[in-house]
Amino acid sequence: MPGRLGVAAQQREEVVFFVGMVVHTSNVEVAQHIGRGLLGGAVCSKRFTTYETIELRMPQVVKQDGRRTEFSRDKLRASLGSGPQQAADSFRQLQNPRDTLRAFLIGMRTWDNGGEALILEARLVGGIGDPELRGTFDAARDADYEELAREARTLAEGEYVPPGEVRRLRRRLDEIAAIDFFGAHGRQTAEAALAPAEARAGQHPDVTGPGAPELAQAELRGRTWVTRVHIHVDRIASAWLIRRFIDPDATFKFVEGKGYAPEPGELRFDMADAEFTHEGDRCTFETLVFRRGLDGDPALVALSEIIHDLDIADDKFGRPETAGVSALIEGICAATPDDPDRLARGAGALDGFYAHFTRRRGE
Repeated sequence: MPGRLGVAAQQREEVVFFVGMVVHTSNVEVAQHIGRGLLGGAVCSKRFTTYETIELRMPQVVKQDGRRTEFSRDKLRASLGSGPQQAADSFRQLQNPRDTLRAFLIGMRTWDNGGEALILEARLVGGIGDPELRGTFDAARDADYEELAREARTLAEGEYVPPGEVRRLRRRLDEIAAIDFFGAHGRQTAEAALAPAEARAGQHPDVTGPGAPELAQAELRGRTWVTRVHIHVDRIASAWLIRRFIDPDATFKFVEGKGYAPEPGELRFDMADAEFTHEGDRCTFETLVFRRGLDGDPALVALSEIIHDLDIADDKFGRPETAGVSALIEGICAATPDDPDRLARGAGALDGFYAHFTRRRGE
C-alpha cells in the first residue's frame, strides 16, 4: 500500500515496529506475523516461507528550496510545545501530509499517555493484499502438516511403533504449529494421522499383553518363569530381577513365544499375553519394578532407566552408563547362544552394576 504512513507506538497494539522496520497493512494481525517471520523472531526458529518484499523509506522533510533532510524526532517533540498551528505547519512539510497528519494525531495521544511514537513510511511492494498474504502462509504450513501426516501414517502402519519416533513427530508438530500464525487447516489432518501412532507406541506384538491381576508376594514364590528364547537385554535383566528380588527359588523356561499356554505353576514374562510384560511405554523390567513396589530403590530405578533405553531405544533417560551396559550385554550374547548361560553371565554383570549404583547412593 504505497504512500501510507504508520506509527510505531509503545502503548498502541494496532501498529507494529520491529527492530527498525515498520510493516504497514490494513490487517494488524498480518503485519505482526510478517514482522516476526521476516526478522527471525523467537517464534520463527524453523523454515519460513514468504513472498513479500519490504521497502522501508524514512520520511523526509522538504525545505522551501526543494532540499530534503531526514526527519528529526527531536524537532517533532519541540513542535508539540510551539502551539497547534506551528505543529501543523511543520507536518505540512512532510510528504503525504494527509496520512502524516493522521499519524501525528495518533502520536500525540501516545505522548499524552507517557509513551513514545515514531512516524515512518513503509510500503508493501508487489501488490499482495492481506487475503493473498494469509493464503501464502497457510499454504506453506499445510505442506508441512501434510509431510508430517504421511510420516505418521507410515509409522502407525508398522508392526512396532517406537515411542521415540512418536515423540519426535509430536515435537515437530508443535514446532510447525508455533509458526502457523493463521490456523492452517492441515493441522487437523496431521493430528488425526498422529493419534493412532501415539496410541500404539511401544506396543510390540511379541511382548504386549493385558497383564495379570495383582498377585501377593507368596503367590510369586517357587514358580517357573517362562519367556521367549534367545534372551537379550530386557529378558536377561528381568530374569535377574525376578530371582534376586521377587522369587529366589525361581526356575526359568524358554519357549518360542506366541500361542504358548502356561502350565500350572508357570508365570510368563516379556512375551505376548504374559503376566508381566510391556505396559504403556515401560519395558518388562520396569513393569516388574513398578508392580512389585521396588521403585523405592534408587539403584533399581537407575537400572530401569538403562534397560528402558536399551530395549525401547528412545533415549528417554540418556544415562551415561547405558553404552557400557549395552556393550557388556552384546558381548555376552555374542559369546554364547545358550539362554541359561546368557542368564548366568548377565546376572553376574547386573550384580556388579547394582552394587555400583548402591554405593553411589551412599556417597
